[in-house]
Amino acid sequence: MLLARTEQLDVHRNLALEECLLEQAVERGPALFLWRSSGAVVIGKNQNPWREVNLPELQAAGLVLARRCSGGGTVFHDAGNLNYALALPRDTYDQDALFEKLIQSFRRAGIPATRGPHHGLLVQGRKFSGSAFCIRRRAVLHHGTLLIRADLGRMQRVLTGGLALSSRAIASYPMPVINLSDVQPACDIERVVIAAYAPHATAAGDDFLETLQWREKAEGQRTWDWQFGQTPPFEVKLADATVRVEHGRIAEVTGNAALAAKLVGQMFQGLPELDRRIGTLHGRGINNDGNMRCPARQSCQHVTQSCGPQRGDDADRTRVGRQHAFVAGFKQPFFAQFVFECQKGFEQRTQSCPTQLFDLKLILAARLVQRDTAAQFDRITGSGRKTNCGGTTAKHDGTH
Repeated sequence: MLLARTEQLDVHRNLALEECLLEQAVERGPALFLWRSSGAVVIGKNQNPWREVNLPELQAAGLVLARRCSGGGTVFHDAGNLNYALALPRDTYDQDALFEKLIQSFRRAGIPATRGPHHGLLVQGRKFSGSAFCIRRRAVLHHGTLLIRADLGRMQRVLTGGLALSSRAIASYPMPVINLSDVQPACDIERVVIAAYAPHATAAGDDFLETLQWREKAEGQRTWDWQFGQTPPFEVKLADATVRVEHGRIAEVTGNAALAAKLVGQMFQGLPELDRRIGTLHGRGINNDGNMRCPARQSCQHVTQSCGPQRGDDADRTRVGRQHAFVAGFKQPFFAQFVFECQKGFEQRTQSCPTQLFDLKLILAARLVQRDTAAQFDRITGSGRKTNCGGTTAKHDGTH
């Protein structure tokens, strides 16, 4: 048995090294690899990261996401968490025997461990270890995590609050957890694992591990295609539509043709990003049948703009709203033609105050977007409206 340990905390590198040891298990023989991570959440090969992980909290906590080559559920890593990996020839693999060896080693160290559901290890009725397996034609990877002094509060935050969705992806089975330091503070957990699996092993460190071909695998581990694109198909239900995601991209939107036209083919990046995109579409005036509309249409609504400069947050919000309306209006061919027809007249009336030209265009744009596309437009060229810079308000009459 080879015993390999590393001081490096790169989760993607160390997961890649596990795969390297797995691939060489037949030629090199069995190996035990012990490592830690600076901070990560690792999902199983067939899991959905949007469901399993609170991704905004993960980012806020400065943690990284990883997807391993084995199945099973999601686990939390930090420097207070020890990871072990056994790479063995398949013809020598006995899963039950391996679990029993580890349990007996913990008991000899004064930790009354028991085997729990879903390949977990428990003490005092709480889980301190989870395991997963990658079984190939000639070799097996049997690996697990051990909570020693992990930040359980952070773990709780990043592993709760995931997205509600419909999927056949493997789901995790949450259980109450415990740190082994709360059971036996002075226990050397590495020694416990070594005593169980490799009491007479040949030791190796990073000098040996660096000879393995791990770099390309680690780069693959870091890619969006592996972390998110590998996700099994799933569906997310919105208020008026159902979004189907395949290989991490929006494959179909049912119930809303306008959303389908805009979203299909794009990367799915969670509900906050999807809400932002939908909000952007609605803000441009797209309703359920794909027509242009006003985001907050009201009868007899006035659109006003003072000739004098506006200041403060209210002025900023007003200005941004009119800019959005102007951009939205230009999407309609008849509007663009109308604006260009009116432009010359506006320019003549606003030469003494050039800033008025832009404001008047935004007023016109906002009023036009408020109307349905089937409405008849009055060609208002600004006649009868004062456009001097003395503070007079230019205002539509609100009858449309």
